[in-house]
Amino acid sequence: RINEIPTYTHLICGLFADPSVSSGDDHYEAIQTPVSLIYANINIIETQRVNNSKRLDGQVVVITGGNTGIGKETAFQLSLRGAKVYIGCRDETKAETAIRDIKARNPKANIKQLKLDLCLLKSVRDFAKNLSQFETQLDILINNAGVFGCPEGRTQEGFELHFGINYLSHFLLTLHLLPLMRVSPKARVINVAAGGYGLGKINFTNINLRNGVYNRLDGYNNSAIQSGTGQALE
Repeated sequence: RINEIPTYTHLICGLFADPSVSSGDDHYEAIQTPVSLIYANINIIETQRVNNSKRLDGQVVVITGGNTGIGKETAFQLSLRGAKVYIGCRDETKAETAIRDIKARNPKANIKQLKLDLCLLKSVRDFAKNLSQFETQLDILINNAGVFGCPEGRTQEGFELHFGINYLSHFLLTLHLLPLMRVSPKARVINVAAGGYGLGKINFTNINLRNGVYNRLDGYNNSAIQSGTGQALE
C-alpha cells in the first residue's frame, strides 16, 4: 500500500519468465509475463503508517510507467494530494486508459500523459523537451518503469534490455530534467528498484552481456545495482 512503509524487510527470491509464454517482440512488456517462483526466503514484514495528509498542491510530478502497477497507484495517490501528475508511457492508449481509471476514482485528478519509450534514448530526450514546453519547474521525478526477466534482446541503440531500460534511460531522463528540477526549491528524485542488487555482479568488460553469457536474472539484478549507483551519481 502506498501509505505504508516496511520497517524491516528481508526478501530474496528468484523469478524466471515462463518460457511457455511468448512475449513476441514486445520486450518492454516482459514484466507482465507470468513468472515462476523458484526460491524464496521471506521474513514477516512489519509496517507503519506514513503521514498521508501532506498536500502537494502546485507541485509537478513525473512518473515513468505510471499506467500500471505501482506507478499507477502512485499517480492516483499523488493526485489525491493535489499534485499535477505526468505519466510517461510508451503506449498512449494504455496511458489514456490509466488516466480514465484514476479520474474515475478521483474526478479532481490533474493528470496528463506524455509519450516515453525507454527503449529509445531519443524518446527520452523528446519527453524532457516536451515537458519543458508545458512546465517551468519539476518538483518530483519518480523513475518507476522497469522490465524483468526479458529474453535476450537489445534496445534501439544496442544496449542489453535491462541495462538500457531500467538504468540508462532513467539516468538520461534525470539528466535532461535537471534544469526543471533546479527551479524547484525542494526537488527530489525517487528511483524505484528491487533487492536484486544483492545478487548482481557487474562485468564492466561485458556490461551488455554479449557472447553467450546472457542470463535473465543477471541482466535484471545488474540493472538494480546500476540504478542504485546512478542515483548516487545524480
